Amino acid sequence: MQLREAVHGEIEGFGIQRIKSFVDEHHGEVSARPEFAQAAAEFAGDPWGRPYSWSNLGIICQRLGDLHGALLASPFLCLSQRPFRTGQHLMAVQRGLGSVYRAYGEYPRAQHAYREALRLALSVEDRVAALLGEARTLALWGRCDEALSTLYDAAGQAGQLGPEGGDHRVFASVAAIRLMLGDHEGAQAALNRAGGLTRDDGHLVAVVHAELLRTQGHEEDARDLLAARNMRSEWVGETARLFPALFALVDIHPVSPAPWTAEVNAEGPVTVRMHGEALPLRPQRPEAALLVLLLEGGTLRRERVQDALDLPGRDENARRKALSRVVGDLRDALGWPGAVQTGDGLLRLSTDLTWVLHTPGPEQAESFCEGRLDPWLENWRLHHAPLSTVL
Repeated sequence: MQLREAVHGEIEGFGIQRIKSFVDEHHGEVSARPEFAQAAAEFAGDPWGRPYSWSNLGIICQRLGDLHGALLASPFLCLSQRPFRTGQHLMAVQRGLGSVYRAYGEYPRAQHAYREALRLALSVEDRVAALLGEARTLALWGRCDEALSTLYDAAGQAGQLGPEGGDHRVFASVAAIRLMLGDHEGAQAALNRAGGLTRDDGHLVAVVHAELLRTQGHEEDARDLLAARNMRSEWVGETARLFPALFALVDIHPVSPAPWTAEVNAEGPVTVRMHGEALPLRPQRPEAALLVLLLEGGTLRRERVQDALDLPGRDENARRKALSRVVGDLRDALGWPGAVQTGDGLLRLSTDLTWVLHTPGPEQAESFCEGRLDPWLENWRLHHAPLSTVL
């Protein structure tokens, strides 16, 4: 009940960080999950409260390690209605999706989600949170220099970039990345400026202290410091990948996410799934045919793609513009701009993941990419049909 009252307070103008601090200090995610679920029902019809409750429920599910629940709680259904489409709500959705994609090891999608959250952010606090999420994504991706640059961007957003600045939570992450880069002195200096910490920030400070002890030969002290922390399993799973030798002292060994795979089913209307979840690809739209064309053909010249697809336009220039729109729509459906790469007149799909294409057998060749009548699809169906049908 107290948490729902706090949520009502947020509706009346309190900061988002107030709710998160309340969860950290008094409830924890397990207790907060049903509270936010009930709040979502209580705010039915409220253009702010309902999507806010659902977005926080999604974040809590992710913090508990329930990635499927986090995606189900994503308030896209609420946001599809015009009154709900505000920057604040969309920002919360993008941050939540960023954390889920990162947990799945889909780092390009996660980075794009956090950058969208940054673009939509309305406050300094929200901009800093988006940059912190991107920096953690980059660190797990093995791009520590970029992560550190992003963190200093966050410090600048908070007005704490120069040495004359005060304490801020961003410096907990700065300390961790500097330590990963081998800069022990810089890590300690950053720790001295870490303030205003969340619970996870406090854990990260302890991890950095413990790693400094370990590298100085004080393994027992490092082990005791780490063992004394009551850390979330999802957070530990990520952080252990950043400091594997340290977490090995307490018998925690990092487990990498499953290989990133996109399952594309062209046996009927085209569908795409990542980590078991369907992506918002509309099978009757040309972007569905483009996806399968690139999977079948690999790297293709733009002119060949234009000829293969059923695109609107009376002349070459109009069809070129139409193809550009289709490429953009496919990128949006897949979740990040780099999903479809262009350059030198060529189109190709990203190599950051494994693509698996399922096509029908000869007896069902007519069902290939059902709903599309593009020239290349008609040729495919004819070529793969049983010989008796062709004759």
